[in-house]
Amino acid sequence: MVDYTKEPFWFKIRKVLRYLRLYGFKRTLVKVRGQYHMKKTFDDHPKLMGNPSGHVGLLGCGNFPFSAIAYYLKKNYG
Repeated sequence: MVDYTKEPFWFKIRKVLRYLRLYGFKRTLVKVRGQYHMKKTFDDHPKLMGNPSGHVGLLGCGNFPFSAIAYYLKKNYG
C-alpha cells in the first residue's frame, strides 16, 4: 500500500486534481482527510461524546471504503 502522505508534493497535487475531476470537491476533501485519519494513533480510546448508538466504527477497511462510507455518513447525517 502506498502512503500518499509521504509522497512528494507534486505527486499529491496530481492525485488531488485527479480526485477533483472524478469525485468533486466534497468527496476529494473526505479522501484527503481519510489518508491522514488512517495514520492516527491513540494512547487511549477516544471518549464517546453524546449518544453512543450514534457512532459508527469501521474496522479493517482501507482508505477507499473508509472515505466512501465517511462521505455518505457526513452527507446524510451531518
